[in-house]
Amino acid sequence: MSTAIRGDQVLNLTPERIRTFWSYVRTSDGCWEWQAATDAGYGRFYLGPAYTPVVWFAHRLAYQLCVGPIPEGLEIDHLCRNHGCVNPSHLEAVTKRVNTLRGVSKASINAQKTHCTKGHLLDGNNLYVWRNQRKCLTCKRAALRRYYDRYIKGSGARQRTREGKAATRAATNKTGQTSEML
Repeated sequence: MSTAIRGDQVLNLTPERIRTFWSYVRTSDGCWEWQAATDAGYGRFYLGPAYTPVVWFAHRLAYQLCVGPIPEGLEIDHLCRNHGCVNPSHLEAVTKRVNTLRGVSKASINAQKTHCTKGHLLDGNNLYVWRNQRKCLTCKRAALRRYYDRYIKGSGARQRTREGKAATRAATNKTGQTSEML
């Protein structure tokens, strides 16, 4: 008899249930594919009586059967990136952060960035966090400076803008071409 643990729930598996579990697995040299029920690509294994089934993720159960209990606070990461794989050599117990950063989600892609789109380093004093996103302080200061110059500084900034527009209109002839185009 083997034991599997999920939170405070301990499950004793009979040899028959373990054989049933492995009968749903197609083994190969690489990934061992789960062939039964799935949820978002992850294998599901139903234990317990039919009227109150206990649902386990197949990869978590395979890890516990072959490697041992999953340490508290860790989750199982598929090193092969195949969610249907239950090969214990493709599974590793890691923190949620490590698991997320190893993935291909938008969060992991952004977390791996070292520079902003303008090329400034996203580190140390040039980094701030806004709404759970890392932002470039140099770019933020430049944007605030442009905003200040354009809208806050006073009527002088607005006057220069009006004068510039008037000069452009005056330089445009009746055909819609500027004097430089002619």
